[in-house]
Amino acid sequence: MDAADPTAADLVVDNPGTAIADCYLEPGHRTADVFVTYEDTYAAYTGAGWLGGNVFGASGGYRSGTELDPTGTAFWHLVHGVPDAAAMRATLRTAFDRGAGYAYATGTIMPNPWDESPSWKYRSQTGYAATLG
Repeated sequence: MDAADPTAADLVVDNPGTAIADCYLEPGHRTADVFVTYEDTYAAYTGAGWLGGNVFGASGGYRSGTELDPTGTAFWHLVHGVPDAAAMRATLRTAFDRGAGYAYATGTIMPNPWDESPSWKYRSQTGYAATLG
C-alpha cells in the first residue's frame, strides 16, 4: 500500500475461501481486516455449497459472525459463474443478508474467473477497479 499511497491505512485481506474459526475475530487476536469466507460458483452459493455461516466456533455449528464484527466489513464473498444481471443482484443481496460487508459477483468461470470484468452493466467501472488492485 505504501507504494500506491503512503497516506492510506493498511488493509489486510485473508482468503481462506471458507468459514473461519471465530477465534480469528476475537479482540487482540484478529489476524486480518477482511476475510474472504466464500469463494466458489453461483450454483454452489445458491445450493448446498453454503456452509451456513462465515464463522464456526469450538462448540461446532456455523453462524454469520456479525456479532464479532462491529464494523460490518469483516467478510467478503466472491461468487463466479453468475448467469446474468438479475442473478448478480440476487447474489449481492444474499451476500449482505449472510453478513458479508463486501461481495463480488462475476459471470466468468474457471480456470480464472477474476481475469475479466462481468458482462452486465458497469463492466467498464469494474474493469477499471480491477486494474487498481
